[in-house]
Amino acid sequence: MFTAICFINGAAIIFLIDFIIHKISPEIDHELNIDKINTFSQTFSEIDSKYGSNLVQVQTSHGKKDGFGDVTTKRTLNRMGILTALAIGIHNLPEGVATYTGAVNDTKLGIALAIAIALHNIPEGIAVATPIYFATGSKFKALRWTFISALAEPFGGTIGWLINSDGLNANVNGIMFGLVAGMMVTISIKELIPTAHRFCPSRD
Repeated sequence: MFTAICFINGAAIIFLIDFIIHKISPEIDHELNIDKINTFSQTFSEIDSKYGSNLVQVQTSHGKKDGFGDVTTKRTLNRMGILTALAIGIHNLPEGVATYTGAVNDTKLGIALAIAIALHNIPEGIAVATPIYFATGSKFKALRWTFISALAEPFGGTIGWLINSDGLNANVNGIMFGLVAGMMVTISIKELIPTAHRFCPSRD
């Protein structure tokens, strides 16, 4: 019974995080979709081919691009990228805890979780970097925010380590695994499986 309660609480934590993220940034679509990423890229390609040299690419004193489009467009894209980075960072925190906890119990399980989550994070990185790059024209700034959002997972792993720093207490271990099981089942159903389905060419 206690294990089931921990499992349910783990699932509830993920739903609570998603709810908070949507409240903070309701304009951002957190359902990352390869079709939307491709559409986003195609839109900028069409703008470039249509306007050519008329596309605003202001040069700074350092000779670098200062983004694409007018000031309003750049501000909107920059805000969207930063909010996406923060949202993904918050969402990745329990994934770090889950990966650490799984690896402590079974190294193969930890590796499998790490690979699955890493693959899932690729489109998330694109979703963060693309708008920031087009807003600022700076690859460094785009990579910086992508890196910041990615730090959440090792930070989550550190939290897992601190909880178990005095050794694997049976009660703490049971609670952790119950919570993590609920988190990972929810993440798998809400995130990993849908992402795999979207990226599958046959969609079967």
